[in-house]
This record gives sequence, structure tokens and C-alpha cells, in this order.
Amino acid sequence: MAFSNCANWPKLTFFFFSLSFFLLAIGMQPTSALYETRLQCPGSVCIENGEVDISLLLYHTNLSVWYTKVDYVDIIYNTTIASAKDLNLIVTPISNASLSLQGKLPPAPSGFALQIVPCFTFYLLDAEEKAIGNETWTCGKYPYSLQIFKESLVECFNTSGCRENEICTKGKCEMLSCGLCEYVDNHGCLPYGCCDSRECELDSICADHECQKLECASSQRIFNRTCIDLNCQYDEVAMNHECMPLECAEDENPTEHACVKITCGPNEYAENGQCYQVQCAPNQEMTSDGCALLECGPLAKMTDTGCRTDYATIFRWFAGFAVILGLAAFLYYKYTHQAVQAPPPGRF
Repeated sequence: MAFSNCANWPKLTFFFFSLSFFLLAIGMQPTSALYETRLQCPGSVCIENGEVDISLLLYHTNLSVWYTKVDYVDIIYNTTIASAKDLNLIVTPISNASLSLQGKLPPAPSGFALQIVPCFTFYLLDAEEKAIGNETWTCGKYPYSLQIFKESLVECFNTSGCRENEICTKGKCEMLSCGLCEYVDNHGCLPYGCCDSRECELDSICADHECQKLECASSQRIFNRTCIDLNCQYDEVAMNHECMPLECAEDENPTEHACVKITCGPNEYAENGQCYQVQCAPNQEMTSDGCALLECGPLAKMTDTGCRTDYATIFRWFAGFAVILGLAAFLYYKYTHQAVQAPPPGRF
């Protein structure tokens, strides 16, 4: 009989090798090369005798496996949490399979952590996806830890049942612990806009955890996030955070960042903020109102250098006077001479 089964040795050898490889792979790591699983309770808190939702992803990179049953077992109390029977899940290197099921948690002391592992019933398949050997059963090596609580001791089932600065952790509302530059908002920690002025632009400072632009006086400017005085020159004025040159009138003088009016004497005038003596032209004379044209007499005339004696006019006047005087003397002489030579009336 032993020799009659020699023809099955290659298949048996392949079966035992594949099985050994499968069993080794499934126990190598918490999330093995064969499956990924997740257990979650409604409300994020697991209650004794409560429900638990289970999701399972099956895959393999080398073997083809036909899963017929999956059980989730608590190895502490040796109780089955969930079970899925009569499955027909085929997993190959090119085809994965997924499964969702619901389980019921056992009674346990509050805060106790169940240790749950998935257990698989399966056949190994050959290249033609035909079962090799007998149905086999094995469990994952690393358990999934699931903490459960007594409902009467549960303060919260989710964070919305806690105050804004708390979160629901393992059935209890616990105070949030935010970082130094964080604040609590809606059960979470959010970063502030800033906690130090060095986090802001050079023209801003951190105030009330927000970067705010500096509001400096017109006579100041911003330097390294600080308002400093401009220290303008005496002939400048601070304006819009800059030193601007003063624009004074002719009769004003820049003094201590302001235009100061100057007072000149009666014979002075203002120019560029200074008083100067009035210099009249040669044909002008100084008056209380300033320089005015000279008024020359009848025997003088105006020249570029002032009033000068008009000798030509004097000569003409003198000549005319002499002519008039000579004519008058002539007429006087003639009149008196004729009167002497005339006979007395009545002699004839």
C-alpha cells in the first residue's frame, strides 16, 4: 500500500511545504503578509456585552488559498466574538478578498483588554485553484487588543459628549493637553497664528497670538519690528515715516524742523531766509517804500549814474535870457532917445 501511494508524493510534498509556508507567514507579525483587520465599537467605546464591527482584508503574495470560515476568538476567556461560516473566499497573488462581520463582546471587568485573534479555516489551492489536501485551521499569532468597559462606568461614548476642552478616551472625558503655541477649539488643538514676533514679517509684531502691523508715529520708522525716531536734520521735517526737506518761503528760515518768519529792517529785503541791504540803482533813491526813480530838477537831467547838471539846457536858458534882456534894452533905448529929440508941442 505504501508503494501504491508513491504517485501522490509530489502533491503531498507541495501541500505540506505550502502549508508550512502559510502557517509561518500568518504568525510572523501583527499585520501579517496574509491579512489586515480592524475592530471598532459604536461610539468609539467598547462596552461589555456590546457589539463590535470587524473588517478583514485577505491577501497573499505567493499562495492561493480558499477560506471557508473565519472566527474571531478572545484568547483570554477563550470565547468566540464573531464567526463567519460557509465562506467561499478565494485569495491568490493577484486577487484579494474582504469580509465584514459583527460580533458581540463578552462580559469582563471594566477597563479590561481583550486579546482577540482571527482564526482561519481554509484549503490550499494548486495552480488550477483546486483544493490540495484536507481542510486546515490556524489562528493569527499576534492578538488585537480591545479594551472594554462597563456601561455604568462610561462617561462618554465619543468626544461630542465631553466639554470643548476635553476628548473622550477609553470612555472617560480627559482634558486636552495642547502645546505651548496651541489653543483648544472644538475638542482639538489648533496652532496660534504666532507666539513670537520673530514668526512675523519685519514690519509686524506678535500680539494676542496674531501678527499685527506696527502703527508707528509719523516721526518714526520701523526697524527690526520696533518703532524708532527718525532724528531728522534741523532743516527737515518728519512726514510719512521719512525725513523731508523743509520748503520755506523767502522770508522764512528753517529752524528746529519748522519754517520761522524773519523780520528785516526798513531798508532790507528777505531772500532765502536772510535779510539783505537794499541796493538802489544809480537812477533810484531810497524811500520808505523802497527804491524809487530820482526826480531831477529843471536844470538837471537823468543819466545812468543819477541826476547830472544839464549845461546845454542852462546855456540855452542863459542865451535866451540874454537875447530877451538885449531886446528889452534896445527897445528902452530907442524909446527914450526918440522922446528927447521930438519938439515940444505948440511951438509952431
